[in-house]
Amino acid sequence: MYHFGFKFLFLVGFANAIQAQSLSPQLIASAGGFASVSTNSLAFTVGQPIATMLSGASGSLSQGFQQSFKVNVVNVITAISPLPASALRIFPNPTRAYLQIEGEAAILTLTDVLGRPRWQGRSDGKPLLIDLHDFADGVYLLHVQTSQINQSTRIVLQR
Repeated sequence: MYHFGFKFLFLVGFANAIQAQSLSPQLIASAGGFASVSTNSLAFTVGQPIATMLSGASGSLSQGFQQSFKVNVVNVITAISPLPASALRIFPNPTRAYLQIEGEAAILTLTDVLGRPRWQGRSDGKPLLIDLHDFADGVYLLHVQTSQINQSTRIVLQR
């Protein structure tokens, strides 16, 4: 009876091991997702602990989940042109403590180089003075939006 039980368990375990082997692509992951916008899509998984590649004289075997993907980046600032003279005057630049803005009404946002907003405000056509004493020296971007333009200009703060 003991040998019969052992043989039965061995056969059941062997059958499950054979059934577990599959050539179809399957993945069990702890998390992941899929996102698509117009012509682009991205599928991702999180939680796969190991991906291996074994090579030999007769071929190669890869384990793990490999998926190619394509990511398109848009709206990257590659160059900053000066604002049109008719829109706003921003001075002095470089500056030590204050930034003065004169010209038409605008929505203004001053960000650091990582894109984090550091100051936001509006000009109503009157001269505007921005105090930069609490800001660290460095390069900032002033985003200007008027009725006719939506543009950024580089501001340098150096003491």
